[in-house]
Amino acid sequence: MRSRPLFLLFCLFVSIGAAPDKNQKEKELQQQLSSLKVKLQDARETLQNQIAERWGEKQRFIEKREIDKEELERLAEQQEKAFGTVASIKEEIYSLERRLEEAGKELEDKKQAWNYVRSVLEDILQKESDEVSSVFPTDMEQERKRVESLRSSLLKDGNIIAATGALTAYLTESAGTGSRLSISRQTLFPEGGEPVLMTVARFGNVFGYGMAEDGLLYSITQTGREGIDRYKTIRIENPELKAYLTNAFGS
Repeated sequence: MRSRPLFLLFCLFVSIGAAPDKNQKEKELQQQLSSLKVKLQDARETLQNQIAERWGEKQRFIEKREIDKEELERLAEQQEKAFGTVASIKEEIYSLERRLEEAGKELEDKKQAWNYVRSVLEDILQKESDEVSSVFPTDMEQERKRVESLRSSLLKDGNIIAATGALTAYLTESAGTGSRLSISRQTLFPEGGEPVLMTVARFGNVFGYGMAEDGLLYSITQTGREGIDRYKTIRIENPELKAYLTNAFGS
């Protein structure tokens, strides 16, 4: 029976000695729990921040996707309009090319027509130039100058309308000169003699009489030949004709 009290006493001492250790452990556990709670709170906040950040990124991505979609639709609309504009421009270019081609053909036809007219004018002027030597002697020098002037104007300026008008006026005037009477001062070349300045009474392109300053009289008559020998200027020796012409010229 004595051993039982001793045992109880021993247990008491053991329990008293172990109590501080138990309290210490509880404190340590409390500290660890508090630390874990702090870490858990930090982890929750970090997780919430990450979730919020990812959510924000997702929202920004969605917004950007919508913006990109709108931009893509806008670009597609602009592209469609551009295609339509390009197609319209191509059609207009094609139309202009056709019109230009037609205008080119028309211009070429007109060029050919103008070249033909020019060729005809050149032939007429060449013929007139060749016939200058056979015109009435008083007209020869003037005719030569006018024909050469017309040819030079046509070749230099190429103005066919103006050249045609000038040629028509020249031919009309030449025809009129050959059918009227006139008196003028001219230098003629008598047969076998030197040039003589004289007053010439002309009867169209048929014949004429001339009186020099020294009183000598000349007749301008057709020979029946062509070219440079068509007319001859010869001195008048017939006394009756000389007297008549002297009186007619008022000398």
